[in-house]
Amino acid sequence: MKCLMVALPLIALAACDSADKATADVAASSSARKLAPAETASSTAVDAPANSIRHLSTQAKMHIAFQKVLDLRVVRERDTKPLAFLETSFGPVLMTGTTMLGGGKSGYGEFKLHYFQFDGQDGLNYENTYGDIRNYGDYGDLPQWSLDDQFADAPTLKFVSATAGNGYGNAWVTLVTINPWGPSESYVPTHAEFYGPNQEYICEGKISKVEKNVGFEVVVKGTLEFVDKYVFRDGKFVGPKKSQFEDCGPQ
Repeated sequence: MKCLMVALPLIALAACDSADKATADVAASSSARKLAPAETASSTAVDAPANSIRHLSTQAKMHIAFQKVLDLRVVRERDTKPLAFLETSFGPVLMTGTTMLGGGKSGYGEFKLHYFQFDGQDGLNYENTYGDIRNYGDYGDLPQWSLDDQFADAPTLKFVSATAGNGYGNAWVTLVTINPWGPSESYVPTHAEFYGPNQEYICEGKISKVEKNVGFEVVVKGTLEFVDKYVFRDGKFVGPKKSQFEDCGPQ
C-alpha cells in the first residue's frame, strides 16, 4: 500500500455474539470483544429488499454475507462462524473463523476473508475469498485477534500465536492488511526460548516505534539484545531477511 497510498477507513465492525461455545471462546480470546456489539437482526430486517440493504444493521448484513459463503461452499458449515463484517472504501469484507480442523494437538484454526460489493439481487454480490490464516498446534483453536488501526490506513487484523515443544517455545504476530486487491500477511516473530542441559536461552520482543504506513521495530531483550526493523511496502510489512530470533538457541 505504500505504492498505492489509498486510505481505506473502517466504517463498521460487528463481532458475532452467538451464545454457543465456539463463538464464545473466540470472543473471550479477542480484544474485539471490547467493541459494542451490533444490534441483533430481526427476521424482518434480514428479509428487507435489496434497495434497502445498506440501511440494515451491520449484524444483519453480516448474516446475509455469511449465508452467501455457506451457499457457495467456500467455507464448511460445521465449526465455522462469522466473526466480523467490515465496510471499507472498496466494499464489504466478511471474516469467518473455523475451529477444530485436523485432530488433537496438531489441529488448527483457520480464518478467511470474503470480499463483496453492494450489488446483486439481495444487495450483496460475492467477489472472492482469501485465506487461510491458520493457527497450528493449539488443538484447533483460533489465535487471539483484534482490529488494530495503528499500523496502516488499511483495516489491519492482528493475530497473536504461540507454540511450544520439548525444551523450546516461540511466539509471533501476524498482521493482515486488507487491501483492495486482497489481504497481505506479515509474519513478525516476537519470542523465542530454548531449554537444555545447563542451557537457557530467552529472547523477548516487543513491537515499538510504530509509524503508521511507514513501519515499526521489534525491540528484543534477554539472552540476545537486538532490533528487527519492518518497513511498510506494497501493502504489507517487510522485515529482515533473517531475524536474529533464529540465533536464540544453541548454535
